[in-house]
Amino acid sequence: MSGYTEDHLIEQPAIQLMEHELGWESANAYDEWAGGVSSLGREAKREVVLGSRLRPVLVKLNPELPAEALDAAVEELTWDRSALSLVEGNREIDKQLRALIERKFDKMIRLNATRHDFLDRFQKMIEEYNNGALSIEELFDELVSLSKELNEEEERHVRENVSEEQLAIFDILTRPGPDLDPREVESIKKVCKELLGKLKTELLVLAWRNKRTTRAAVRVEIEKMLDAGLPEKYTAELFEQKCGVLFQHVLEKYPDEGQSVYPA
Repeated sequence: MSGYTEDHLIEQPAIQLMEHELGWESANAYDEWAGGVSSLGREAKREVVLGSRLRPVLVKLNPELPAEALDAAVEELTWDRSALSLVEGNREIDKQLRALIERKFDKMIRLNATRHDFLDRFQKMIEEYNNGALSIEELFDELVSLSKELNEEEERHVRENVSEEQLAIFDILTRPGPDLDPREVESIKKVCKELLGKLKTELLVLAWRNKRTTRAAVRVEIEKMLDAGLPEKYTAELFEQKCGVLFQHVLEKYPDEGQSVYPA
């Protein structure tokens, strides 16, 4: 029975889950205060958030936020919740968790609209949990699985050997699309790179969205390059659909010369 301890049954499985499934780092803080000063940078044992590490991470994840917003985020994440009841605390954690995940979705979908399926899954999980169809344990497992998939999705452009903005075009052309062999997949990636390069260097000029002629030139170039580069498996109807969706994507994501939603 000596093996049935809180460390064995709860702490170690939780640490392994966070390390292997979520990619987190862990540290044994048993001797944190051995020298009289926290080796983790805490000012007191009551601090449960490593403030010295929190703000740099928030800046890295949200480089576009002003200092005031970052200060508000730090304050929201670190305010003392010890006075809350267990029920109130769980509700607060649930609210924060949902808000964090929803902000992550907002950022991912802003870069690539084909990722709406992930958001639909998340909303369905919450709905099923609220309706009693999922237990808290089942919801946790589902969220861990979804979180792992989101992390993999954020790195997919690296595996595909394209940039984030090239991946968005690739997904528009292939989701949905015909069954493609590896050679055809690579040819579409080539089209994505060449088309994006052509648009950004020659056609997305100053105030291009405000003039009928420049908008038309962008649309014509999209049709021209897709007609030359897409495999013959694309039917005329699918071709027209992809041209329209891609043109709308460029219209929304590239508002002016040298401007886009994608990091430089």
